Amino acid sequence: MSRPLRYPVTLSAEQEQTLHGMTMKGSGKARVMTRARILLLAHRQVTDSAIKDALGISVQMVQATRKRFALGGLDAALFDAPHTGRPAKFDGKDRAAITALACSEAPEGHAQWSTPFRA
Repeated sequence: MSRPLRYPVTLSAEQEQTLHGMTMKGSGKARVMTRARILLLAHRQVTDSAIKDALGISVQMVQATRKRFALGGLDAALFDAPHTGRPAKFDGKDRAAITALACSEAPEGHAQWSTPFRA
């Protein structure tokens, strides 16, 4: 006898229809499509190892997707949260200035702009 699932997946009819539409359309990020398929199979009471074999993924991915759905809902299960990280070096104003400079005439004595990089 198997132990009960820690994070069972129960989809509403609307959620199931949304996921089914996403997977049938076939356009979008592969990661999102895989997660949608995981949720659909988990909703149909397919075991984690059977989902793993059917989709060619790890059991950890199946379990993580189940957990994200149970704790955060459909959007949390399908989409990654924004990542923190190093802030951009240049803001929009800096990029606009660089673009304007690059589109201007080349310096006197030169036929075109060059990018000499010396460390």
